Amino acid sequence: MTTYLEKNVPGDLVVHMESLEYCTKTAQIRNTTGSTVTLGAGSIAGQPVKAGTGTADYNLAKAGDEASVIGLILDGPTGQDDQEVILNNGYSVYKWQVLVHPPVVINQTYLPALDVLAAAFTVASIVTALKALGWEFRTEPAKTTTL
Repeated sequence: MTTYLEKNVPGDLVVHMESLEYCTKTAQIRNTTGSTVTLGAGSIAGQPVKAGTGTADYNLAKAGDEASVIGLILDGPTGQDDQEVILNNGYSVYKWQVLVHPPVVINQTYLPALDVLAAAFTVASIVTALKALGWEFRTEPAKTTTL
């Protein structure tokens, strides 16, 4: 039997944004996590980023960096398989779509609980950091049926 894994997509995460052109940036990502990572393995939508160093636009955020988060990766490189191995202190070869400019409303339920190293994020701290930049958040409404 085939098992299908459902991964988050940008439409799950973003409730509203002014426009794709204004709110996002196609950007180079740097891996400063201390380990080689496969960016895009699993669900990439919502992966937090912080200010870039070197020539990178943004660095991957890891657990402990929550207060420094300034954006969220929305999607992988166009025309690629949405997956890229990035060595520690290395740069992405491809450009990734990153949500960085409000006005934007995010579904907080779909923010990742784990970083790219599988360490737990403090999601509330990510929300606080992005709210300080003018972002808005909502939670997924309960889905119940009364008969």
